[in-house]
Amino acid sequence: DVAVIGGGPAGYTMAALLAEKHGHSVVLVDPDPEAAWPNNYGSWLEEWETVSKRMAYPELLSECVAKRWDVTDCFFGGSFGTEFEERTR
Repeated sequence: DVAVIGGGPAGYTMAALLAEKHGHSVVLVDPDPEAAWPNNYGSWLEEWETVSKRMAYPELLSECVAKRWDVTDCFFGGSFGTEFEERTR
């Protein structure tokens, strides 16, 4: 029923959800499905603080948060013409 192109975290998640939650027959297309996937994402500090507090595990913040940016901008499509320095300020 569905072909998902790209076997990164989003592709695997989409394929699994389409199959499990919606009953589709899914094929995942990736040129190197066994390749390691480099981390290229971030999360909101507030999320980690909430999880740390709920788990009563304050070390989580120092053990799992490797980099903190004080200014972040999110671009969803349409950012391809934006200069690199503006996208990563």
